[in-house]
Amino acid sequence: PTWRHPSTMEDAKARRARLRCIREAAGGEEKAEEEGNERHVQFRNYIPRDESIAKDRKPQAQVPEPDLPAMGTAKTSEKNVHLGAEKANWDMKRDIDRKLQLLEPKTREALNDLIRQEEARRLKEGGQAD
Repeated sequence: PTWRHPSTMEDAKARRARLRCIREAAGGEEKAEEEGNERHVQFRNYIPRDESIAKDRKPQAQVPEPDLPAMGTAKTSEKNVHLGAEKANWDMKRDIDRKLQLLEPKTREALNDLIRQEEARRLKEGGQAD
């Protein structure tokens, strides 16, 4: 029901015919048809509960051991290279820096208000003491 361009459909049919001819020449037409109908799943990290598919589990990849003597031949200046961040919370500072820039003027204004109130209170107390 979906419309497709006729040349695309003809190209696909021609491609299938060529592949079929190649399989027949190789003598694997039966095998190719079986592979198309049967799915083969291999597991490396997943441990299946079903025993019928557990046989398809691949062994986990082995990580090669590092060559320790070769690592020890580095110069002393190269051994002490610090690869981590200079400050542990650099990312936190980066993320909240914009918020702090918005709060800084408000904080200054609030401190100025408190100073003005304190001066007004002192002047009021000083005026009453005279």
